[in-house]
Amino acid sequence: MSAKYIPALDGFRAIAIAMVVLSHAGLQLMPGGLGVLIFFVISGFLLTRQMIEEIESSGGFDIKQFYLRRLFRLMPTLFLYIAVMCAALIPLGANITLQHIASGLFYYANYYQLFIGYPPHNPMPILWSLAVEEHYYILFPLVMLAFRKKLPTLMPWLFGIMIVVLLWRSYLALTCGRLDLAVCGLPNENRLFGTDTICDCILFGAITALMMRYAQNKVQRAINPYAFFVATIVLLITLCVRDETFRTTARFTVQSICVAIIVLNVLYGNWIWPRDIISTKPFLFVGHISYSLYLFHYGVLVVMNTLHHTNGDVLHGPRDIIIYLAASFGLATISHYLIEKPAINWRKRFGARAAY
Repeated sequence: MSAKYIPALDGFRAIAIAMVVLSHAGLQLMPGGLGVLIFFVISGFLLTRQMIEEIESSGGFDIKQFYLRRLFRLMPTLFLYIAVMCAALIPLGANITLQHIASGLFYYANYYQLFIGYPPHNPMPILWSLAVEEHYYILFPLVMLAFRKKLPTLMPWLFGIMIVVLLWRSYLALTCGRLDLAVCGLPNENRLFGTDTICDCILFGAITALMMRYAQNKVQRAINPYAFFVATIVLLITLCVRDETFRTTARFTVQSICVAIIVLNVLYGNWIWPRDIISTKPFLFVGHISYSLYLFHYGVLVVMNTLHHTNGDVLHGPRDIIIYLAASFGLATISHYLIEKPAINWRKRFGARAAY
């Protein structure tokens, strides 16, 4: 399994970010949460795939270079986002403290939001998903390094961890509404923002990459049109089910499995047209700027809400939506070409092989 660049993965990023951006525009039918989950699955798949190749080609894994690559990939754009948002929002009266900034820069925004909470008109809450990914990628390379001589034996352990996370998520979902537990966080806050309750979505991507390399015969059974259609239908059904217990427990497990099957079929199936469609230039462009767009679309939304003296995902009519989309894509494009692309070139000095 080569870790060379796969354009269709950027196509999936484009689909995921479109879901997030449009849901925050107030289009309630657009599943923004599913967009974040897709990011988690493909991130786990892509980076695990790269780690497998490095371990197999060199017999080891350079942890230092891995962390430096992550640093150059994420931090420059994050610095720019926080600087621009502080410059825009503080003069408008927004409450942004050094603690808030530190929670974003040091990747604990998800737990800060859960246990302390951000005030209205703050640009940091969107960083919760970055915190989840970075907590995962601080630990997971160490696990890969520990199993470097016997990577296939890692798979049962990962399945076990995913079961534990599902059980823990279910326990919190069923108890935090009626018991005042310290681990539950603030009242009415979404406990699913915690790394401990959602990291299995990334693990599904990792296990998919490992199975593609070490259990390919089993994976091939899921790469066919029938499996693709079943996974798509089940995924759509999960979006329609409104039962709160399901939505806070098994939904993430079922959706991650479906997304993994869909990704495998698009990337490796005999059908060429789905892969070709999401590998076209418009999809690739949006996929390339998806990281900057994920950050700046939320910042634009916060600025607009601050100007309107409102809070939450509230836009006032078509004019606001047009401004929101134009400003989000404009800032993301500038950020991508000004910050991300130079940072990508620096990453290559530390062994990065993916184009983005």
